[in-house]
Amino acid sequence: MNSQYLDKLFAQYGYEIKTCSDSHRVYLSHQGMYHGAEIVVLDNRFDYSKLQASYSSLGYACKVHTFNTYDEAENYLFSGFFGTQFTSARIRQRYNEFADGQVRHFGNSNVKYEYIRVPYITFSDNTRTRKENIVADINDVLRKKGAYLMIVEAAAGFGKTCTAFELYKSLEDSTGMTQPLFTELSRNRDAKRFKYVLWSEIDAEYSSNVKKDLVIYNIRKGRIPLIIDGFDELLTKNI
Repeated sequence: MNSQYLDKLFAQYGYEIKTCSDSHRVYLSHQGMYHGAEIVVLDNRFDYSKLQASYSSLGYACKVHTFNTYDEAENYLFSGFFGTQFTSARIRQRYNEFADGQVRHFGNSNVKYEYIRVPYITFSDNTRTRKENIVADINDVLRKKGAYLMIVEAAAGFGKTCTAFELYKSLEDSTGMTQPLFTELSRNRDAKRFKYVLWSEIDAEYSSNVKKDLVIYNIRKGRIPLIIDGFDELLTKNI
């Protein structure tokens, strides 16, 4: 594993690079009252026991890692900082609140919300293709490495918001390595620029320990699918 890439990765997540050697790395984190030391062993022959004891005596919470790949290290940091173990529950709660809101005005508890798939046409590379399952097709793209821009167009009342929530719910079972960020622009009608809407959503979604730059970094990496509903809310403004 390229240790320089490893250094850049931990620095991206706000760690201080304390020790650099061919056998190991030590990265320090100071988040409020928490002080952590991540000891990464690069050479299996290295005896880290004294190093671990030294940082523990200084009050650091020590963790020792022997990452086999760069992706393994990134998965560890991403899941730790973004609390992916709680994401599924958040998605389920927000989706259920939306679904309940769609049938509440019927006043009958027996009425259940159900998303109905409709045919649609994709435009890609100057070709038009008729398809049937838009959520599955978007998920096929999201499973690829990197970030992609996808735009869903339809007239008002044709189900764009319902589709956005259905896509959001479909990511419930893949939150170990991803964490979707769902923003509803209709709730931010006073915002004059989209970046301020995005910042407010980031502040609401993540803890204060997660900086905006780190969220943007993971959006660009494709680890945080950004679902934007109601972009036409800002069409009358300078975006």
